[in-house]
Amino acid sequence: MSWAITYHVYSEIAHVRTILAGFLALVEMRNVPSAILLSRHVFEWTALACYLHQHLKGFISQKMWQQAFDLLLQSDTGNQWARNHGPAYETLPFPDEILDPIEINKLIAAYAKYQKKTYGKSNTFDSYGFLSEFTHPNSACLGQYRDSQGATRHHCPAADPIDLRGIKGFLIEWLMFMQELLGLANEHEVREKVTTMLPALAESLK
Repeated sequence: MSWAITYHVYSEIAHVRTILAGFLALVEMRNVPSAILLSRHVFEWTALACYLHQHLKGFISQKMWQQAFDLLLQSDTGNQWARNHGPAYETLPFPDEILDPIEINKLIAAYAKYQKKTYGKSNTFDSYGFLSEFTHPNSACLGQYRDSQGATRHHCPAADPIDLRGIKGFLIEWLMFMQELLGLANEHEVREKVTTMLPALAESLK
């Protein structure tokens, strides 16, 4: 079980680290609309990390190894597109073994539960809804390029800065969940590096 958790966490860190490199490049370019899309992506990975920690902690404490492994298997191999459409493009050896991913509403609900328990309140649904609006074709996107002076309307560059709903805040929580998951796996090398990063990142929020 320790190996399975470590394998997942290492892969997740590699992915989110790559996404954050792109996010920072977009911020430097002042490409806020694109940065918002990646911000939502990191938010969802934070929610997944929260969900995994909540459930794996309980499974492991009760020595429910099969349930723990099944959860990790779903989070690692779940792919709805491959399950629904993959066979049309490739003959898969075991098509019935492709799992559905964990539903996003369950992940967001777990993250909201964590925040309410930790801070006494939660803006998880509000923040996720805000970020999600910018991934759909609607006025949230178009409004970034419009301005008005009285009855006059005109186009303008995308507003800068725009509220990214505290990406640093949920990035810190993502790192905390990574730290906790590595603790469940009794992994030390990467966990120590994550631990040393947290104080400096938290200080940057002040």
